[in-house]
Amino acid sequence: MSSSSLYLVDGSIKLELRSAHSLLPDTRRALSLGCPVLDGFLRGGGILGRGITEICGEAGAGKTQMCLRLLASASLSCPLQESRAVYVCTEGSARTERLRDIARAHARGIGYGEDEVNSAMGRIFIVDRVDTLLGFFETIDTTVRGILEGGSVSLVVIDSIASLFRGEFCNRDDLSVRRDWFFSISAMLRQLSADHGVPFAITNQVSGAFEAGPDTVSVDGRELRPALGIQWSNCVNARLVLLNRDSRARSCGGVENTDESNSKTPADAARKGVSGLAPRLRSMIVSFSPEWPTGRRCRYAVTPEGLKGIDIIDGC
Repeated sequence: MSSSSLYLVDGSIKLELRSAHSLLPDTRRALSLGCPVLDGFLRGGGILGRGITEICGEAGAGKTQMCLRLLASASLSCPLQESRAVYVCTEGSARTERLRDIARAHARGIGYGEDEVNSAMGRIFIVDRVDTLLGFFETIDTTVRGILEGGSVSLVVIDSIASLFRGEFCNRDDLSVRRDWFFSISAMLRQLSADHGVPFAITNQVSGAFEAGPDTVSVDGRELRPALGIQWSNCVNARLVLLNRDSRARSCGGVENTDESNSKTPADAARKGVSGLAPRLRSMIVSFSPEWPTGRRCRYAVTPEGLKGIDIIDGC
């Protein structure tokens, strides 16, 4: 049994056939976050081993921090096999210093030293300042495809997808064009994931909504609307929603909800925790997934070592 997908190439429609097996999520190679609590939250030991996992959330919730943790874990998971990863940054420069800090912390936790960290950093390919849709499409279709064809790639991160569409389509007449871009991009990413057995982790933004709708996520009595609407939601395999504050409790496991508004970056706030100001408690919630229970919640904090899971709450 097979399926087909359409995407645009040089203004024309290209049809590609895919088997039913290739559309199934590959849970045998779940990619660890390097934290037992977070891996336990994502049943199977990490994010989906194939397809598109969207990490959406409020500003300051830790979306990029989660991606950096995944990149560190991917490149350090099997150093003898020289596992590689790709980081596509669409919003300015990639945070390589923060990535190195997280990689060092992760390496210490599994008994590796600076040599392994330097080797891992050398296997993370970074493409930044990709700030147009056409430039992004060409980057994925040429640069990223070429890296994948070289083999041994365990993760591709795209941070973020929403910025590419910001300001591109302002009129109602542009909606059909935007929809075509959604399907073209997602079809290409899904095909690359299926062909090479590599998961894609993509960040997205959210905004508040006045009422519930088919494109909103209900969280703690309020409605959040992921950017790009329901059409993009239909293009991803799983969605995790990150909240920059957990409203259920002020403290848990020795970590309190504290005001980090004066901190310049999440890493700055995390370092304050070492000197007395505890990192803020945040929440991660499963919006939808073929493998994880909808509504499952994990509380976490952003620390100097990256995301640290605190506890898991089912059915919230």
